[in-house]
Amino acid sequence: MEHVKPEEIKSLKDMKSIPSDYIDWLQTYGWGTIGSSSYMLYSGLIPLKEIDDIAPAGFLSFGDDFSGFNACFSNTGDGLVYEWDSATSEIHCTGKSFVQFISHYRNAL
Repeated sequence: MEHVKPEEIKSLKDMKSIPSDYIDWLQTYGWGTIGSSSYMLYSGLIPLKEIDDIAPAGFLSFGDDFSGFNACFSNTGDGLVYEWDSATSEIHCTGKSFVQFISHYRNAL
């Protein structure tokens, strides 16, 4: 895992819609491949529309599972993780916080 620069953490903290558990994770663990190449946590947030132009607006992706699913946060600030399925062009709410979502992959650390 790679460390996240303090100025990047500050920038994330300034974004009120970003869950604090995600920021805490980046400060503690950093970014990179989690587990045995089972999940890629990005070094920052990427608008989902930049990853897939047919994706809905208003979502910021923080990682992917190497098989077409991008995890993201909504700009609404509800604190939940959403997944974009590039095969079906659908997004759904997982109903999980970042820590709940990433714990499956985290346990593989």
